[in-house]
Amino acid sequence: MNYLKTKDNIKVPVSKEVYSQINSIQNRTNYVTRKFKECGLVYYENYSSENNTGESRIKDCSASSTVTVIKEELYAALYDALATLSVDDQLLLYKLYAKNSSLRGAMQNNLNHPTKVKRHKEALLKKLAILLKEYEEDFFDSITR
Repeated sequence: MNYLKTKDNIKVPVSKEVYSQINSIQNRTNYVTRKFKECGLVYYENYSSENNTGESRIKDCSASSTVTVIKEELYAALYDALATLSVDDQLLLYKLYAKNSSLRGAMQNNLNHPTKVKRHKEALLKKLAILLKEYEEDFFDSITR
């Protein structure tokens, strides 16, 4: 015979089957609660009542319109900067960053050694940085006008 404590600290005798079922349900509830806390989520039911729907207490994590516009402008600038590179250079950057390929996996005909690939990648990134720096100056000039 097992004993189960109620909210008032009163011990109630229960069978082993009932005790194990209640224990497993409590373990699942604790697991879900812990996962919710890790992810920063809340139970909507906790805030639901007749007078309070809880919608005012839930944080809005969506991006503001200005952040969205700036991100779109930056993506367009990066797309334009990448378009100025040759097709081979674009494929190299695609293999390295989109496909997460190693330096050996990204080797091409004219770049037949990982050291050459690394140097070429660094040169491409410097070239992209210069192009994006020029775009940044133009972008902020157009905003301040």
